[in-house]
Amino acid sequence: MPILADFENHIKRISTWFSWVAIVSLALMLFVSLFDIVVGKLFIWSLPGTIDIIGLIGALVITFSIAQTHVYQRHVKVDFVLILLPKKVQIILNAFSSLFSLGLFMILIWTSVEYAFRIKASGELSQTLKLPLYPFIFSIALSCIPLCLLFICDFCKSIKELKSK
Repeated sequence: MPILADFENHIKRISTWFSWVAIVSLALMLFVSLFDIVVGKLFIWSLPGTIDIIGLIGALVITFSIAQTHVYQRHVKVDFVLILLPKKVQIILNAFSSLFSLGLFMILIWTSVEYAFRIKASGELSQTLKLPLYPFIFSIALSCIPLCLLFICDFCKSIKELKSK
């Protein structure tokens, strides 16, 4: 299935770009925190909205790194029981796990988009800086799309492996 491999490579490339968004966001979080601490100690002044900024950027760090975490299999995986099962059962459970995860993250995308539209319509803003919240909520949905596509690839690979057994 060279088409599946090409598709997966494109998704992995997108996941890498998203990971760079997370890395830059993390660096920005660090800079804002450091700036707030240094300015606070030297000039007894605090950067207004630091908590708003760090909280919103933290959402970017977490969500934009999740697909790359899946690519490198760095998520928590409890498989000490799974390895005791026959290989065919392992493949079936992996396929089911991919479909279940796909369903959960599709629900997350759907509800995030729905919630972002509601927040946009209500005009809700962050408390201190009065930044609109909906772009950050939309970013949650956007960042889950590559992960869903990776789950589809994992499912297809499991089916292919199951057919070859």
